[in-house]
Amino acid sequence: MMKHLPGVIGIGLLLTACVKDDACQKISSSQYSCTELGGSPYNVMFTPKGNDAGYNIGATQGLAACGITAYNHATSQNLDGWSYYCCLKTGSSDCAEKHR
Repeated sequence: MMKHLPGVIGIGLLLTACVKDDACQKISSSQYSCTELGGSPYNVMFTPKGNDAGYNIGATQGLAACGITAYNHATSQNLDGWSYYCCLKTGSSDCAEKHR
């Protein structure tokens, strides 16, 4: 049984990755997989409290970096009550999809 354990773990990780990719497409209605979304370029759109219109504070590579950029911007400006979203950049659009 123990000699098959690495193979079982590998299959489990592979299935988890497939489910995760499907989840991004199902939950967020994205046409892209989680892997594609995680490493794609994004415009970081920032909205201070009391402001209806967001503005672009820069571009990042990867969805996690987008959130960190928004947080760092809010911290550097001493802002409370802000929000953000990440605009997926593609060859044909500066905001093909919105993500967080």
